Amino acid sequence: MSEFSLTQKIRLNLSIQGRRTSIALEAGVWDCLTEICRREELSLDELCDAIIADSEDISMASAIRISALEYFCKKRDEGKAARNAA
Repeated sequence: MSEFSLTQKIRLNLSIQGRRTSIALEAGVWDCLTEICRREELSLDELCDAIIADSEDISMASAIRISALEYFCKKRDEGKAARNAA
């Protein structure tokens, strides 16, 4: 998706909780989700399904954005801890 501006909204069809749905997210968020899928060896459907299953009282798009942010913050913190332990 890198051919799009990071803030450009992209709508993709996903299968979440056994149902097809369409979600519009910024291209940068889709890029982050693609990287998470690569690292965790998951499909985009599997990742988004897991995110939505764990979220309550929040829109699907917001839950996905927050989850991507939390994932990379956690990875950053793990890297800092590893460097401090060395």
